[in-house]
Amino acid sequence: MTPTGPQPLPPSPDAAPRFTGRAAYVISQLYYYLVAIVAFGFVIGGTIASLIALRGLVLPDPGTETSDSVRGFLQGLSFAVPAFVAAWWHLVQARRRQGLGVHGEFWGRSLYFHGVAFMAYGVTLGGVIAALFSLVEAAFAPDCPAQPSDVLFDFCTSASDALRGALNAGIVVVVAGAVWWWHLRQGRRPVST
Repeated sequence: MTPTGPQPLPPSPDAAPRFTGRAAYVISQLYYYLVAIVAFGFVIGGTIASLIALRGLVLPDPGTETSDSVRGFLQGLSFAVPAFVAAWWHLVQARRRQGLGVHGEFWGRSLYFHGVAFMAYGVTLGGVIAALFSLVEAAFAPDCPAQPSDVLFDFCTSASDALRGALNAGIVVVVAGAVWWWHLRQGRRPVST
């Protein structure tokens, strides 16, 4: 028996493509794992710097003051601690989102939002590190002598200069952090449905 009436036409080659959403999901997961990888690079570098400075406290180098080792230790922690928090948070998010998928989602949107979030997070993490580094510098800043106006290079950083640097880094964190958070939320929106 043959059905009567009009038969559905096969899809034309010009019809809109159907997206599985797999690429959007992969891009989202890549973002989380790439940030964690980069952050662990900072964790390794900061930990090495802190341990070398700690070794300088226990077995001091000739001509080095204790305050130099303490400053080096704190500067290493300025890298390692925020980077560890970043790596941990991103790994938790990646694991939490494993197996989620978006049916019909075009990958370009996911690529854009996660790409901008990746870049902005790098700037934000750099700002956090610079702020902590500047605060350590402010705590250990020497008394800088007044320099004549004809001096081209002043290698002495005062506490007020370091605090201004920390404030500038704070501005970087606020602006880049807002860009990161908004773009990450937009990128996650279709994946979390």
